[in-house]
Amino acid sequence: MKRTGFVEDKEDEDEIKKRGYEYFDVPLIGDNGLWYIGKRYCKKELPNCSDCFLSEIKGKELCFKNF
Repeated sequence: MKRTGFVEDKEDEDEIKKRGYEYFDVPLIGDNGLWYIGKRYCKKELPNCSDCFLSEIKGKELCFKNF
């Protein structure tokens, strides 16, 4: 799975959602849900990562790269 935050295919999307359930126990749907997982993960694992909230696209790149 590429770790840029962009969903490449259905298998990647399913894996990201699975990890989201494991981390946060919340149902998330579609790209907005994946972005929410990224923000939550970034905030939890990288509390000093203020760049994660500069923009949605940049945030995805930053927040998902270590997901």
